[in-house]
Amino acid sequence: MLIALLIVVTGSILISTADGLMPTARAEAPSVPQLGTLPEGEITAVGATTLDVAGRFYGLHPKLTIVSDEGQPMELKQLRPGLIIQYHVKEGVLDRIIVLIPR
Repeated sequence: MLIALLIVVTGSILISTADGLMPTARAEAPSVPQLGTLPEGEITAVGATTLDVAGRFYGLHPKLTIVSDEGQPMELKQLRPGLIIQYHVKEGVLDRIIVLIPR
């Protein structure tokens, strides 16, 4: 109840941490996986500037990041049809890919 009162009175959203309440402006921005469940699909084709996931073509963001499900960086040339990925679309293009399979 006290937190709800602080939000209404201050107009700020506060996050509870081990050190007490922290304004969201000081909180770290969540990574893509923390933003919610990412769509998952199988790569069906790889082009120089496009990726086909489950029959849908996507352009690639200039700052595309590709990582394994263990967080290891990967390169576009490592992607191939048959890989299962999670992905994030920003402004109509893929900006983050997490390779799930193979392990």
